[in-house]
Amino acid sequence: MNLLNGIAVIVDDGINSKTPDKITEIIKKIQEKGIPTVLIDNLAAAHNFVPNFLSVNFFIVDWSMPGQPTNTPEEVGMGEAGAKANYQSVIDFVQAIKKSCFAPIFIFTNESESDIGTEIISKLKQADLYFDDDSKNFIHPRNKTEILKDDNLFKDIDKWLNKTPSIYLLKTWEKKLLSAKNEIFWELYDKSKGNWPRILWNQSKKEKEEPSKFMHNTVSQLINNQIDLNEIEENKIIAGGGEPTLEEIKNIITKTMHQETHLCGIKPGDLFKKDSKYYLNIRPECDTVPRREGESEDEIELYLIKGRKISADTLKKIYDEEYKVDTGFTPKVTNAFVFLLEGNDIIKFSFKKLSILKFSEMKTYRICRLLSPYITRIQQRFASFIGRVGDIRLPEEVERNFFASLANTQNQSPTVSAEPEIHTIE
Repeated sequence: MNLLNGIAVIVDDGINSKTPDKITEIIKKIQEKGIPTVLIDNLAAAHNFVPNFLSVNFFIVDWSMPGQPTNTPEEVGMGEAGAKANYQSVIDFVQAIKKSCFAPIFIFTNESESDIGTEIISKLKQADLYFDDDSKNFIHPRNKTEILKDDNLFKDIDKWLNKTPSIYLLKTWEKKLLSAKNEIFWELYDKSKGNWPRILWNQSKKEKEEPSKFMHNTVSQLINNQIDLNEIEENKIIAGGGEPTLEEIKNIITKTMHQETHLCGIKPGDLFKKDSKYYLNIRPECDTVPRREGESEDEIELYLIKGRKISADTLKKIYDEEYKVDTGFTPKVTNAFVFLLEGNDIIKFSFKKLSILKFSEMKTYRICRLLSPYITRIQQRFASFIGRVGDIRLPEEVERNFFASLANTQNQSPTVSAEPEIHTIE
């Protein structure tokens, strides 16, 4: 339970019920661990709170809350239609949580263990919220009575957390992040008596930087430099399940390479598609900030290298000529590749084809942003391309003689001296 630091939200109609319910005992055990709780006794109220659930330790949600479906008229009872509306309202609530925060959800219910398998898990699977591979799940359904046996509550939660990599990593990282954030903000406060935001803001304006971006970069760097995740245990990251599918691998690598939404400002890596041609901005970020009075982003000039989608024949040729087992694709000094764009496409950019265009001419064609370190590597290679100097090739006769001599040397059998050589230093 040392990973579950923060507030727990519990949604159960048994909270204020006059009829004894196991949820009361579960809440007591959680509070005894020093975990603060937010108690909500109906789904309708819980739905209203969802936008404020930006950072929650974990959720406990009852599966069966008669008379409280969120999208069903009150007169609908708990017959077949009422039961369907009931579980659908819980599923809707889980879907709403997913839009606000990422946190483990424990469905603690009075349903029997067999009903959990045949009813609850079945319905969650139909909603694409539960999987046969336990390591992929963020929902953990359990019977309330069973979870309380032999003080099993926290043991069960710990066991589940440690075999669910996405939740385990979230909680490990979140714990370090929140600790670093609090330490950094208090340190900055103490060093300036709370004046540090004004100091950074004024300094950024003097340097003609965009203040909000400067503040974000500075604070993020301070916090990131203080986060140490060395305690992550490999066996918990690779726990359970089979090997990821090719599609899953592509999806994750694409996400780490490309940002497709919430593209604020202008940055190196901004990628545009106009007609069938692609354009990649390589201009440094410090040059893409409006600095003059009244200047807008639309007037900023982009340095764009031009690219095109590679055909199957070209891809095969590149694979045959430039692919190495140890280094993968090795681009020539004059070009760069961007992979997995718009699906499986590979785009080849030529450093020789540079266009300088205003952002106003291209902004409607922006499709995504190539992230660091990928764009940083391309910028570095472009700088080398611009600064390259040609030299005179060796005469062919000399080259042939050199390689012939090298081949002869390699073909000679090594000789072994009967007596060891003795080297003396004079």
